[in-house]
Amino acid sequence: MQVCDSTYRDEVVEGCRDALVANGFTRYRKRDVDYPFLDGFHCWVGLASEMQPDCIKIYPQVGVHAVNIEKLWSRLTTGKYAINYNRAQCTYGGPLSGLTDGTAVTTFSRGCSISQQAERLATLYLEFGVPYARSLAGYEALLPELKTRIPILGGYPQRVAACLYLMGRKEESLEFADHLRSLQIPQLDDFALSFVNMVKEEWPCSKGC
Repeated sequence: MQVCDSTYRDEVVEGCRDALVANGFTRYRKRDVDYPFLDGFHCWVGLASEMQPDCIKIYPQVGVHAVNIEKLWSRLTTGKYAINYNRAQCTYGGPLSGLTDGTAVTTFSRGCSISQQAERLATLYLEFGVPYARSLAGYEALLPELKTRIPILGGYPQRVAACLYLMGRKEESLEFADHLRSLQIPQLDDFALSFVNMVKEEWPCSKGC
C-alpha cells in the first residue's frame, strides 16, 4: 500500500481549491480561495487537513471575512501584538460539517479520484457554505455572532468594537473599548487605547462636550 504523504496531501488540497474555483470561487495568493460578496464581505474557506497513513482527511471550514472589520482592528493593534491585515483570516465561521449533518468531512485515499471527491466538496460549499456566509454578510447580522465569542479572545473583542464603529454606534463602541481597557489584558490594551484615540479624534464631542 502506498503511504499518503505530504506530497499527496498537497495534491489533495490543491485539487479542492481547483474544484472551488471551477464552481465560481476566486483564487488569490495562489494558495487561498474565497467567494466575494458585495460591500467588502467574502465567503471564507478553510481546508484543514489531517494526514493518516492510508488517507488524507479534509475538514472544511466556512465563514465570513469582513474586509473593513479586519482592516480596522488590525490597523489599530500595535506594539508587541501588532498584526497585518490578512484576507485569509476568518472574521466568523466554523466547520462546514455543522451545516451538513457531518457529511462535509472528505476522505481521499490513494487510487480515489481527487477531482470527483473535490467536486463533491465544492458542491457542499455552494449548497450550504455560501448561503450561510451570505447570511452573515452584514454588520447587523454579524455583530451578535461576534459577541458570543468575546470570552475566547482571539481577536473577537477587537472585531466587536470595529463592528460597532462601522455601524455608526460610536458611543457604544467607545464604552466597549473602555471596558476592554478595564480588563487589563495585554493583547487588548494597545488596541483599545488606539481605538479610543481614533474615535475621539474623529468625533471630538464623544463622551460629552
